[in-house]
Amino acid sequence: MKTYEIQGCEFTAVFLGTCETTDERGIPNNTTKTIINRYVFNTALTRAKYLVVAVGNPLQILRKEKRMHEIDPSNHSFMCWKEFIKRCVECKSFYLPNDVQADERTHFSEVLHQQVFSGNETLCLDNILHGDNDSILNAYKKKFQMIPECRRSKLKLSTVKSRLAWRINESTVPLQGNKDDDDEDKGATNVYNCRLNMMYFSKAEAIPLDPTKNVVHIRGKGNIRGAFHNDIVEVSTFNDLQYPDNKGRVLRVVKRCHKQTILCRAHLYNPTLFYPLDKKYPLFFNLPKLSRDLLEKKDKNMIDLELQSKDVVVFKPSSLTEGNIPEIENVIPFSLAQDMVFVIRILQWNPKYRLPLGAVIHAVPKGCSAFHAERLLMIEHNVQYEDETESSETESQFESKGLVGPVCSSIDTRAFTIDPEDAINLDDAISLWKKPDSYCLAVHIVNTTKAITLNDEIDRRAASKGQSIYGGKKVMNIIPLKKRAKLSLNPNQICEVITVSANVIITECAVEIKDPQLKESKVRSCVKLSYPTAQAIMGGREYPSDLSQSVEEYDSINDQPNLKKTLQILFQIAMKLRRDRLGDSAAQSYEMDDGKERQCWQTHLLVEEMMIWANRHVAEKILSGLPHCALLRRQAPPNAEKFEAARSAHCNVAQYSQSISKYFQHLPPQPRSLVIPLSTLHALQHALKEGNEIVLLNILTDDSCFPQLNASSTRFRQIQQKAEYIATSSDTERESYLHNGLCLPVYTHFTSPLRRYADIIVQRMLRSFLISQSCGYSHKEVEFLCHILNGAAQNAKSFEKKMKALKLADEYTQSSQQYEAVVASNNKVEIEMSFLNKELKVIPVKNKRFKVRNLQCRTIESESQLYSWNVTLISFDENSSFPYDYEGISFNVGEAVPHDWTAAYSVPFSTMTFFKQSEKPDMLQEMTHNVKISPTATELSPAKWKQVKEFIQHPCKENLAQMQVILGALEVKSSKQASPFSNQEDSPVVKSTITCRMDLYDLIKVWMTWSTREGTLSPALQMIEITPFYRICLQHNAHPAECFSDSHLTNASKESYVDLHEYVSLWEKVLLAEAAQRSVRDNQTAIIYGAKLDWTEGKLTIPKEIGASHYEPKGPVYLILPSAIIDRAKPFFKIGVGDMVCVRYGTRRNSNIHAVFHFVITDIEKEDEGRERARLQSCGSENVLVSEKIKPYVEKEECEVQIIYMSKSYRRVYKVLLSLINPKAQVSELLKVVAKGKEDSRLKKSTKDTSCEL
Repeated sequence: MKTYEIQGCEFTAVFLGTCETTDERGIPNNTTKTIINRYVFNTALTRAKYLVVAVGNPLQILRKEKRMHEIDPSNHSFMCWKEFIKRCVECKSFYLPNDVQADERTHFSEVLHQQVFSGNETLCLDNILHGDNDSILNAYKKKFQMIPECRRSKLKLSTVKSRLAWRINESTVPLQGNKDDDDEDKGATNVYNCRLNMMYFSKAEAIPLDPTKNVVHIRGKGNIRGAFHNDIVEVSTFNDLQYPDNKGRVLRVVKRCHKQTILCRAHLYNPTLFYPLDKKYPLFFNLPKLSRDLLEKKDKNMIDLELQSKDVVVFKPSSLTEGNIPEIENVIPFSLAQDMVFVIRILQWNPKYRLPLGAVIHAVPKGCSAFHAERLLMIEHNVQYEDETESSETESQFESKGLVGPVCSSIDTRAFTIDPEDAINLDDAISLWKKPDSYCLAVHIVNTTKAITLNDEIDRRAASKGQSIYGGKKVMNIIPLKKRAKLSLNPNQICEVITVSANVIITECAVEIKDPQLKESKVRSCVKLSYPTAQAIMGGREYPSDLSQSVEEYDSINDQPNLKKTLQILFQIAMKLRRDRLGDSAAQSYEMDDGKERQCWQTHLLVEEMMIWANRHVAEKILSGLPHCALLRRQAPPNAEKFEAARSAHCNVAQYSQSISKYFQHLPPQPRSLVIPLSTLHALQHALKEGNEIVLLNILTDDSCFPQLNASSTRFRQIQQKAEYIATSSDTERESYLHNGLCLPVYTHFTSPLRRYADIIVQRMLRSFLISQSCGYSHKEVEFLCHILNGAAQNAKSFEKKMKALKLADEYTQSSQQYEAVVASNNKVEIEMSFLNKELKVIPVKNKRFKVRNLQCRTIESESQLYSWNVTLISFDENSSFPYDYEGISFNVGEAVPHDWTAAYSVPFSTMTFFKQSEKPDMLQEMTHNVKISPTATELSPAKWKQVKEFIQHPCKENLAQMQVILGALEVKSSKQASPFSNQEDSPVVKSTITCRMDLYDLIKVWMTWSTREGTLSPALQMIEITPFYRICLQHNAHPAECFSDSHLTNASKESYVDLHEYVSLWEKVLLAEAAQRSVRDNQTAIIYGAKLDWTEGKLTIPKEIGASHYEPKGPVYLILPSAIIDRAKPFFKIGVGDMVCVRYGTRRNSNIHAVFHFVITDIEKEDEGRERARLQSCGSENVLVSEKIKPYVEKEECEVQIIYMSKSYRRVYKVLLSLINPKAQVSELLKVVAKGKEDSRLKKSTKDTSCEL
């Protein structure tokens, strides 16, 4: 039927075909009757009662819709099909044909993502900045004052029957708040401004802006009410018996610096309450839904504004403006709320209310797809990837003003740029000219003061964004593409710049920098270098051939050093600048990323020091010329209390770190030995073998390569205060402008005007100082801009970090990864890890921690963090009695746990008892061995470190030879520590008591995986390796209900059930959740090695929904149980229905494939040949996802299986539940009637047998 023929009809389901003929422009022939027409579209969709199915090519539909809107611009805002497709994708109801390959599916998802999710609602700048929308609440009040019966009423939040509700009440009695509201200043001794650092939503630390004062600890929601994390607040401390000296409360909020949007999950029972995924934020209350029925109520005593229906209201972000009633964009049924993540705009928090007020502005389904996760992060951080286009009208206006083209006469022709290989916009260049008795050093920064004028269109756009955001597949730039192309310092292009220059005198003993100057000039860049290319030229190695001509032209200038010599001189100057800033010892330390970047650390240091020097000199100039309104970058010193605590905890390793030793005036006389992981030792030996002194120096000075230094540097970074933009004033002391991290008295941002708006402002201030004109900014305006820039910088950093973490998590969905981690802290309740791999720094701190109770161990000595496990090890490998030939395990070493156990790193011990067949039948003979597992690291004594330090400071041939001797001795020492494991006992069962200590700086191997607990994909700890043959799965120990059952168990209890299958399936999840919690806590486990899983009947297939790229088993998976081994292991190993299984692939040494799956045993089947197999079913919240990378691996290779025994009481009930839906079982009619909840006369005739069966 045609659409116009069904007007006035109604159908159960409607199937739409979108294929139609079009003209040469791609527009339907009949624009009034096409399905693209919004009126026809509305008619077609509203004919269906329950279901609408649209079949077609979504890209062609979007293309036709776009072209139709181009013809009729008045309808441009009504993109019906675009919105329809977006909602189908978000609700996971968008399906692709089965024959679409995985790579095509991924490409199609990316294209559709760009077209459907390309736009994001632009928000009011004032709302983004302030986050305080009291006027919205005032708009509600004005609306109710229009009702005659409610003119004298007051709108407020109240607590009724332990739930929150919006009320209109004539009572003038204030809402009961904190008991100290009336006398909040009672007992107050000190009042000062602090930055609020929330530890938990009811626990916070107030860090004073004055670093000489101590941290104030705030407890209780009532004492924090009205303030959020990162706000500047006024705090009072108390000198009362009730309050210790270091405790206080928030009096008021001085400046709101919290983020404006936050991810939340819905409350289990109330559709207006939302739990933030970030535990630093409290519970939020959603704006009420204003309906006409509520407004027309005549009850003048009370009008309840709480939602009458169990729905979640989503508001339009653009309607959350001053003085307006917010418009409702969507209403989501509460039954779907637990499967969604909500984005809430923070509105306000009146201190007299227990909860803050927010507005839900978006809802996205939970999922493990990066497709949905990236979209959710873009909404949370208000990031919009725009097309890099610009109108010709704006371009012509830009050129008509005479703002294109330099106006200065002198041109520097020896400048060159050094940037990353993929850099497009080049905003800085360096040049070096040789004079008769000195050198002229110049740093050139592109001049944007004439190209971007104050308050023009580009300036307003840049001000609203603050800085460019690098994340995902694109970059959100603050300046349009064509403007950046004209301003960029491309090779052989004359550009207008601001130059910071100085005279440099170099002698054999010292480098002296004199007479720094600032001026406007022109520059022509000769060579475009990348960091690796510049490093190769500086080291005299080969470089890309396409640069040969440019380098030869640069070298051909008479009486000037060639490019190689120029880079070497610049590096010498950079080291001089670094020593002046940090001191002689700290200047030698420079951390770099792993991999290829380590090879070019010298060029990175060169560029970094030149930019810091230019920024510092510009800061001094604008501060001297504009002391009342200069824009500076400040980082206050760390809090004195936290700083002293960090110094005392890490003083025994400070002398090994060039960057940490600067915090200590006197080092301890007897430091600990330096722990060197074998991976770091091998990297040092490889660099030494190749004669690469550059890499050797970088590894030795990189704290992240050594466990102790990594944990120490991480701790000192955590206590540093955040850097921020500030506006200077004439009455402020100069010492308050200190940048503690860079060790500079004043500092600003000036060298990146193409990606930071702060640099544009500083350039305007600098140019006004140079030409003696007004800068156009007052102190209040600069202070307001600093507030914008600080929020933009924080938002950009958070978004980029989360996008990098999302990329890591997306890689972990293909295969879990194994890394080396260090115990950074252990407070006997929680253990925090620090990773040696630098790319894992983007992982949130909360994802690097785990509770000690999740180790499921018994603590032998709580003071020394000594833990022990009793494990039963079973080998299913019929060819060998013990699973693998492990390296680094030695037997019969005497005591299992020596009394003098003082190693600086974790050395596990174990007592193994082997059981083999004795001479008597049905008897087993026990043989016990003490086992020592060799460590994965070695030690370097303080005396040897002095020789290493001599090489760092003076890398000559003699010191290099001494390094060879030291590293050679460490290699021999590490090889002696390892001895091969050999077991001649013919035993399939081994009982082991493993003892291990997790002390500070201990080195532990961990497995990382992905998690969706935070609503989006995020990296998380999965397993830790205690010994080579024993690993602990933190994933199912911490969240057993989610791994073996369903986290959403609220719908199990119903008044009626459709059938018996629904009843059993719902209550089965509840039973499994409770059993998993009990079984994991009891720690009744066994480890099976050499197990084989049969995936053939599982039928691994890719789900049809868009964004899916993994295989899921549609049927059961089977664990093969060898009868011979099972019979011999009967006294120690019993497996049954209901037991939970943790399957691990890639536990062998040197395995590159890692994967962990969780199942529940639903049946034990016997085959014809007498073999048995356990039927495994995935029952968790997250399905078993098998990536294409590991699919062939899991179908062939052996695995390690941990059996978690279900207790007998749960197992008995679980068997009964499964038997009810077994097709072979005879279920009585009475059970079916009871399951349906129907009243039947047959209930009265129930017999004793049926009652027992029930």
